[in-house]
Amino acid sequence: MPPDTEPPLELTGHGLVLESIVSVARERTLVALHPDALARIEAGRAVVESYLAEGREAYGLTTGLGARVGVRVAEDALADFSVHTIRGRANAVGPRLPADAVRAAMLVRANGIAYGGSGARPAVAQALMALLNEGVQPVVPGIGSVGAGDLCVLAHIGLALIGEGEAQIGGTVLPALEALTRAGLAPLLLAPKDGLALINAT
Repeated sequence: MPPDTEPPLELTGHGLVLESIVSVARERTLVALHPDALARIEAGRAVVESYLAEGREAYGLTTGLGARVGVRVAEDALADFSVHTIRGRANAVGPRLPADAVRAAMLVRANGIAYGGSGARPAVAQALMALLNEGVQPVVPGIGSVGAGDLCVLAHIGLALIGEGEAQIGGTVLPALEALTRAGLAPLLLAPKDGLALINAT
């Protein structure tokens, strides 16, 4: 972890400028979640929880994705569906992206979640920020991004968050679970909607 020579960059869900992205991606400036952003994430998650409690249908929460939108996901499979959403899209190939590019992607996604509209739990944004602060970079192959949401790139990041795939720490590429353990972090346990919120940035 870098020395505490400056205050962390607070993510608000708004106003993330290029200079701040570069600072976190290349200089390892620490990040934190602004209290207002936390409140928005919690409010957005409350909507998701109300849909679940009422048994209401919602795309990617209780239904399949894409062509499988008409398929209802069983209630006892909703958390597993989040995991499968990530695994099924972590299929990029080729040389891995530079660590600073991956860090930039994690920062931008965490800030997007901080806006409060994704329905993700606060733990998802906090897990992304923990990787940034502890210097853990998921290994992301550079070929295969799909759509405006960068599904493959974000899926490989999500894979490392749950302790699968590979990640780099201290210049060494390791199985993601081992990298998390070295950093003193635990794999993120996904809840319903978390998987889609991680990979779909549109």
